[in-house]
Amino acid sequence: MVDVRAWSDDITRREFLRRMGRAALVGGVPALVTACTRQQSGGRSPAPAGSGGDGTSTGTLAPVAPGARTTVLTGTTDEGYVDPKPALGQRYDATRWTSTASGATSPICAEVGSEASSGAEIEWLGGLFLGRVPTTWTWDQAHSYGGAAIKSYSSGLTTYSYLRVHNIEDGIKPQQVAANPSSWILHDSYFSAIRDDCIEDDDFMPGAVQDCLMDGVRAFISEQNESGSLFASIGPGESRFIGVARCYVRIHTANAGSDGPGYFFKWQGRGVQNHTPVIADSVFALAQEPSEGWDAAGFPPDAVFIGTNYVCWLGPGTYPGPAPAAVTVLTGDQAYSMWTGVRNAWLTAHGMSSSSLPATVDPFLITHDARVPVPSPSSD
Repeated sequence: MVDVRAWSDDITRREFLRRMGRAALVGGVPALVTACTRQQSGGRSPAPAGSGGDGTSTGTLAPVAPGARTTVLTGTTDEGYVDPKPALGQRYDATRWTSTASGATSPICAEVGSEASSGAEIEWLGGLFLGRVPTTWTWDQAHSYGGAAIKSYSSGLTTYSYLRVHNIEDGIKPQQVAANPSSWILHDSYFSAIRDDCIEDDDFMPGAVQDCLMDGVRAFISEQNESGSLFASIGPGESRFIGVARCYVRIHTANAGSDGPGYFFKWQGRGVQNHTPVIADSVFALAQEPSEGWDAAGFPPDAVFIGTNYVCWLGPGTYPGPAPAAVTVLTGDQAYSMWTGVRNAWLTAHGMSSSSLPATVDPFLITHDARVPVPSPSSD
């Protein structure tokens, strides 16, 4: 049993919070998540029933760094957007921009920075990313094609918010260009029909994901040591943690010829230490055995759980997969009600229409033509 009180003086958490814009740790592991979520999130997301909260979280839109340059993208394009040399504190306002590039002219909808010229303190706001990757493709075909909604190279913090992503191989691909200087935040975003990973963190960067809906995706987060990864390690002074708060994740078959979904956490260190997930008030759902076996539906053995977290088994009978003692497993009508409840509460809380689709809907049938509205900045 992890005693979270023993972490109160953990220097790596202090460094993590500093990188996330917080000046100091205010005590306890919940601060790791709340400091990243409430201050960065501008939306309102439901907490699962029984979490002990008031059912929503509120926050203000993160301010733009002083002197930051804003690039405004508008219209609809099937060409990939590329900015090879982002400025310090570069902000991209894509709240009125739609990309249909992936599967058409470019696997990647937006690529920011490069291995030769990274950005720092990058913020990407909004955007409707609608991939044209053929639904008849297998995972091998989709993976070979590659792609992402956003691929970014940074030597500091990168923040992604209010994204709507559908039918693309990966959601976001944060990259770093030197060993262990970077981190990421993803919040208030909606992913469906993701052919591989919602978050591909194969450069082993600390980060936080909160107030997000991943409905019908192959995998939630990937942190795997691949042959092409240059920085697959947790360096000295770098946070050991990835925060997950109020995320609602349903993994599902997302490719033709597949015999099941992928992973909740694709943690494959292959001799290298993975980050420790700190998971708060989140719901994970699936309806069949993952294609890689039941271990793929498990959680990293060192995961820390805060609040109330659920696994919703949407298949028949009792749940045959693994679940830590700190996670509540729901089956049958309870599982269906929980999943459709948090899904629809997230949609309405984010200014989108609730869905009457069943809990186990094919992800390619999910409505995907509406963007996630960005709230106006607040002084609260």
